[in-house]
Amino acid sequence: MSTLFCCDSLRRSAVEHSGAWNGIDFLQVLDDPAAALSERQTTLLVHFIRDIAPLSLGIANVRIEGGERLRHIQLVSVEQAPLLIPPGAPPGSLPAPQPRVLRVKVAAPGDFSDYTLRLVRPDTDQSPAGIDRQLATIRFNFKAACRGDFDCAGAAPCPPDTAPPPPLNYLARDYASFRQLMLDRLALSVPGWAERNEADLGLVLVDLLAYVADRLAYEQDAVATEAYLGTARLRSSVRRHARLVDYPMHDGCNARSFVQLRAEAGVAGVPVHARVLSGGRYRPTQLITRCAGLPARLVIDSPAHQAALARGPQVFELMHDLTLFAAHNDMPFYTWGARECCLPRGATRASLRGHFAGLRKGDVLILAEARNPDDGSTANANPARRHAVRLCAEPQLTTDALGGRFKPEPDDSAVPVTEIEWHPRDALPFALTLSSRRGTAYFDELSLAHGNIVLADHGLSTTCALPQVPAANPVLKPVPATCRPPCGEASPAEPRPQHARFRPRLPTTGQPITQASPLPGGQLPDAARDALAQDIRQAIAQIRLEADGSPWQARRDLLASSPQDAAFVVEIEADDSAWLRFGDGEFGRRPAAGTHFEATLRLGNGSAGNLGAGIRPAESPLFHLASVEAPPVEAVWMPLPALGGVEPESIESVRQRAPSAIAGDIQRAVTPADYALLAQREDASLQRAAASLRWTGSWRTVFLTADRYGGADVDQDFEAALIARLEPYRLAGQDLEVEAPRYVPLELALTVCVKPEHQRSHVEAALRAQLGSRLLPDGRRGVFHPDRLSFGQTLYLSPLQAAALGVEGVDSIVVDRFRRQGQPATDGAAAGCLRFARNEIPRLDDDRNYPDRGALALTLTGGK
Repeated sequence: MSTLFCCDSLRRSAVEHSGAWNGIDFLQVLDDPAAALSERQTTLLVHFIRDIAPLSLGIANVRIEGGERLRHIQLVSVEQAPLLIPPGAPPGSLPAPQPRVLRVKVAAPGDFSDYTLRLVRPDTDQSPAGIDRQLATIRFNFKAACRGDFDCAGAAPCPPDTAPPPPLNYLARDYASFRQLMLDRLALSVPGWAERNEADLGLVLVDLLAYVADRLAYEQDAVATEAYLGTARLRSSVRRHARLVDYPMHDGCNARSFVQLRAEAGVAGVPVHARVLSGGRYRPTQLITRCAGLPARLVIDSPAHQAALARGPQVFELMHDLTLFAAHNDMPFYTWGARECCLPRGATRASLRGHFAGLRKGDVLILAEARNPDDGSTANANPARRHAVRLCAEPQLTTDALGGRFKPEPDDSAVPVTEIEWHPRDALPFALTLSSRRGTAYFDELSLAHGNIVLADHGLSTTCALPQVPAANPVLKPVPATCRPPCGEASPAEPRPQHARFRPRLPTTGQPITQASPLPGGQLPDAARDALAQDIRQAIAQIRLEADGSPWQARRDLLASSPQDAAFVVEIEADDSAWLRFGDGEFGRRPAAGTHFEATLRLGNGSAGNLGAGIRPAESPLFHLASVEAPPVEAVWMPLPALGGVEPESIESVRQRAPSAIAGDIQRAVTPADYALLAQREDASLQRAAASLRWTGSWRTVFLTADRYGGADVDQDFEAALIARLEPYRLAGQDLEVEAPRYVPLELALTVCVKPEHQRSHVEAALRAQLGSRLLPDGRRGVFHPDRLSFGQTLYLSPLQAAALGVEGVDSIVVDRFRRQGQPATDGAAAGCLRFARNEIPRLDDDRNYPDRGALALTLTGGK
């Protein structure tokens, strides 16, 4: 039988007037709150349309189906309802009959779901005789009285049919797809609108909404993309992710070089300023790569200067002032009458012929080969033989009373001499030839010292104005809230306007903004080599802002900035565009609304500034000198190549390095290995360090053994300086002591067979040099040089044998002894190696003045 839901009672009326049929009219669940809990909701009163006496209904004729948690409701009894006295009847009234009510008693009530009471025949599912099959079932709920105040009638099972929703393209993410989606939707919603004229208002709204949807979809995708280091595409996002693990992503660095400003003849004591005040602001002195057709000296902002800049040259600017002396252009060395001389490798002193009273401590000189030692020609001079040094002491003016006797035409006149000394870190890395002889020809003044040297770095200074800081938006503000103070009275919170976002873009015209590492204290370091070395991780954008006379400084980030710090961050993107990010009032000061910023910045960065050196002063790398003043400079020469220009770090490089950077950045010394690693990191003079932890009676002490380059002594000054550097990392409760390594002198005895055509004395001298502890004439180190050995390592015999056999004239060798000095039991000739403890370093100086520092015994046979 089909199931129907109808909203009228025509069938009930038909059954009531039929005279032969009966059916269920309604059902009651008795739920008396005064009754016992076990009796509540267990009695069902089934009301029929007509009298049920002729039906003879029993338990076999009633079934209760349905339920969710409680199924299979058990019937206790089924009987005709007893007679009841109507409520409010007078005393003595007889009970009223209930011929149409069937009482059904169940063992326990059901759950909150719906149930169905069905009248059936005992042997089949058919309705009993005389019961209309449409009215033989009824749905009811045991908890009808527990449902509250809402209507207990269920929803109609036949809801009105609705049209299916139009198909939507949920993959629409750009302007074109959003526009087509809206047009398709409107074709269904407004079928009469078919206008496609671009001027139509409807189409205008569609285009506008498609544009907004396109921007919104892009921003949603961008937020999800930039949220992770592995997917971020913007350099600013990658930089911030890397900063979370203390990895400083760099934006490249500019190049630096020492440049000579060759003074005109007769110039003495004329200053050249790096910055000159002109027109209310400081203008830099610039070095511009040569442009054809323009004069060598230019005036800043002149038509010729503007024409040179329009050609896109590389521009360098002076980093400090300079005083010009014509005599300092080329200063010859003085050899005190000797010939075939050179400044050896490692030299830190020299003599100049002449009195150069203008030289001062801190001046930089370029020591350069001016003529080839083989033929004396300037064209064949080796440009690699050039080295920058910085004077560490005031030059000493003296004379050589016998100097006149070494002139081409000897006389008794004295020769003026200037003694100079430069910083040990600027020691010559090669031997510089001063004079030579080829056959009967002597070549003097092969090398010169060049003065008037100034440090210059890559980058063009310019100025620009930034947009005005916008006012706070009064529309975008928090909704007023209500807070309840302790007294219980409500008070409205004051709404605060939302500050507008101010992130201007610098008008760099496609050129990268200069990144440079500042000089310590704004001064040149003690050694010239240190002036060219830049820490690329500390390089910062060269820009300065000024607003109402107050300067704003650029920083790498604002995490350590206070609300009063006038600071900002320059964020560089992949297309070299530069954006400024200011503080929010908590980390860095927030610029006030209406503020006008004037920016002074430099443009030019990376490897583009790595220019080559000039061949000779007369053939400079063709620089223009541009300045507000007119310095007496005849030429600009770059004797050394510009170095240090580095391109910005790539995003992929950061993805590879940043996750592991946090593991290698030690900020605390916990284990002995930590102390050793930090010591080598903090002191560049350490070749190697080793540490051990010992109990010294009351506490633990870390003993740090230091091996310095060149075998330098571990004196009290060095010990105090190293302890001071390690103090921030030392673990509380531990003492730190620095000790020198324990040198172990060795005995090495060899029997050498010399080839017949070689002199034994020459071979012996070469062997002692090769197996010694000093630098060889060609710059190589001896086998036992301090920088080739360190503590705790195993010394093998095979490299010593190979070094000895590599000496010209050696035919064969036999190792007689290879042991610790004075300890025959430690001979390692048979084993082929000697082992040393953690703080021991093997030593064999073969010095007759110090026989306790190791000895080399050679027995030579054969030869001449």
